[in-house]
Amino acid sequence: MQPFPTEPVYIPNPLLDDEDEGVLVSIVSPYMDWDLQPFIVFLNAKDMTEIARGYLPKKYYIPVGFHSYWVSDDNVPV
Repeated sequence: MQPFPTEPVYIPNPLLDDEDEGVLVSIVSPYMDWDLQPFIVFLNAKDMTEIARGYLPKKYYIPVGFHSYWVSDDNVPV
């Protein structure tokens, strides 16, 4: 099963004027494949190439979120 990225967050470069001069950051969850390790990926916003990737500690899982945010069931009022 393929990992799922969250909605990316755009971070503009404060030193440059172009609209797409910045970085996209997304958390990638392995979803239901517990053999894969979740990671944070940094992409060049101009051409979408990967700049860097940081893996989360082993046994640290992130559920697939909705619009970059995830709330556990016990925090949602019914």
